[in-house]
Amino acid sequence: MKANVLAAVIVFCALACAVGCASTRQFVPLPDQQTSIQNADQGRIYVLRPERLLGAAARMQVRDGDRPIGDLGTHSYLCWERAPGKTTVFLDFHTMDDFSIAMPEELDVQRGQVYYLRAGLLSMNPVSTDTNLLDRLWRLDDAEGKLMLQKCNPPPRTAPSSR
Repeated sequence: MKANVLAAVIVFCALACAVGCASTRQFVPLPDQQTSIQNADQGRIYVLRPERLLGAAARMQVRDGDRPIGDLGTHSYLCWERAPGKTTVFLDFHTMDDFSIAMPEELDVQRGQVYYLRAGLLSMNPVSTDTNLLDRLWRLDDAEGKLMLQKCNPPPRTAPSSR
């Protein structure tokens, strides 16, 4: 009986992911990933989403202030470079039932520096009403960020949109 339930859950998750997984699209130019930073006068920001199934149907949009950066799918990342200065990176989280919330992370971008932010589920507690347990952004140190980056896929290479 337990094996049948487990098999049904696995099949359901696979089907849900196949029809409802959010895909990754980057709206701004993707810097050269063979170098730690392409323009030494700017800072580089990565937003990583390592989970494969948790929250897979949820759409996450990333913004640098008011500038749309892209849509972040599961097991992937977005990356861009920007001028130094204070900014707020937003993770706009949207579920299939039209629930939406914006999660901010403030950064003071320095020239030549790389910043790693993780987007991910903190809890799967379905009865919690605490929005802090939903998806959020949090900063990683360089070692954690580099390790997680190796486990994520880059965005598909496409021409930048006119956003």
